[in-house]
Formats: sequence, C-alpha cells, structure tokens
Amino acid sequence: MRHRTVEEIWYFLAGSGEVWLRSPDGANTKIHRVSERSTVTIPTSWDFQFRSDGPDSLRFLCFTTPAWPGAGEAISVAEGGLGKANV
Repeated sequence: MRHRTVEEIWYFLAGSGEVWLRSPDGANTKIHRVSERSTVTIPTSWDFQFRSDGPDSLRFLCFTTPAWPGAGEAISVAEGGLGKANV
C-alpha cells in the first residue's frame, strides 16, 4: 500500500509482527518489529506492508494527518518487502 496525501502513526495494542516501509525513490527500506505498545510512522508516499507473527491478529490504533480524505487515498503496490501478506 501507499498513501497519496496523508501520514499515519500506528500504535500497537496487541499481537506481534513486522511493518515494512520503502521510500518513494526506493533508496531506503526499513523493517520494524512491532508488538504491544510499539509505534510506527508511515510517511506520505512511502510503500508499506505489515504482517503478524502468527494466528493472533495485530491490533493497532491509527492516527492520520491530515484527516483521511476518502476513497482513492490508498494505492495498491505490486510488491512488499515481507513476501505474501498474511493480514
């Protein structure tokens, strides 16, 4: 996924897993290990993917700035750095 105009901050409530990020120019990639009380910022225009470590779902709160503009904000990305999505 990628967002056209918004930045997101995710605060994890439960579960564990990984969040992959790639800069718009592809030069920077990051993988964040996440679990309860972790925080990840997803900058505008960065590709991202997330997955859980197991059968327990990842649960997180999401803050978006500016406010979510509606349909068309999220763009599908052909590939992610974590392989096939499981969430």
